[in-house]
Amino acid sequence: MVTASVVGASGFAGGELCRLLVDHPEFELVQATSRSKENRTLGHAHPNLRDVDLRLSSPEELEGVDVLFAATPHGVSMAEIDRFQDAA
Repeated sequence: MVTASVVGASGFAGGELCRLLVDHPEFELVQATSRSKENRTLGHAHPNLRDVDLRLSSPEELEGVDVLFAATPHGVSMAEIDRFQDAA
């Protein structure tokens, strides 16, 4: 099982990525982050994922995973990429 985190999970692209990961037989979504919806459930941001038992955390609380997806605007991703790499 490949562990994965999604940074920017509350946006459209992040939500679709979470949906794909949750349904994938070889991935385990262990963390999803959002600055605007921190501490709320993934289902609060994306009603189609209301059955997923996962809370959105702050991007500053990234955990080590096998794969980290950055579903943020390119300017945000570029500014934070070194920190993302250190966390993953």
